[in-house]
Amino acid sequence: MFVQAVVVYYSFEGNVRMLAEKIAQATGAELIELLDLDEPESKGFMKFVKGGARAMLGQKTRLGSLDAARLAKAELVFVGTPVWAFTCTPAVRTFLSEQKLSGKKLAFFCASGGSKGKTFTVMRNLAGPDNTVLGELELVEPLKREPGQCAERISLWAASMVEKAQAVKKEWQT
Repeated sequence: MFVQAVVVYYSFEGNVRMLAEKIAQATGAELIELLDLDEPESKGFMKFVKGGARAMLGQKTRLGSLDAARLAKAELVFVGTPVWAFTCTPAVRTFLSEQKLSGKKLAFFCASGGSKGKTFTVMRNLAGPDNTVLGELELVEPLKREPGQCAERISLWAASMVEKAQAVKKEWQT
């Protein structure tokens, strides 16, 4: 039983992009990168201060256009974010709060510098009660800490999320 999946992600320095690409390779999912039109400049230490402050304050942002048709078709939506100030980025906050996902199976993943903090709790709350969160996975600095092991771990996790989505789909059909 085939499950249509997409990977929606925001990546600032490439960690989450690498994870999203591994999920897509493992599952056949399409990639949808969130473009933060108000993204802090990616130079120097101030990028972390500005980005972290926006995240900590729960700010939303302006996103580039999304392919709503691909999202509508998807049964399983992987959503990935870097962890900024122990929570999700403004881009992911905006996506989850404004896309009005309903009846989807969701799988959350993040790349952190050491602690996910309240990232998944915030994401669950933003996703709303009309969706089913199948799982969550945090990887710490995947580009710096043994990328091969991180790639294998994310691939196995992604495959298990597809299996869970298939089981839920089969359960709903009976």
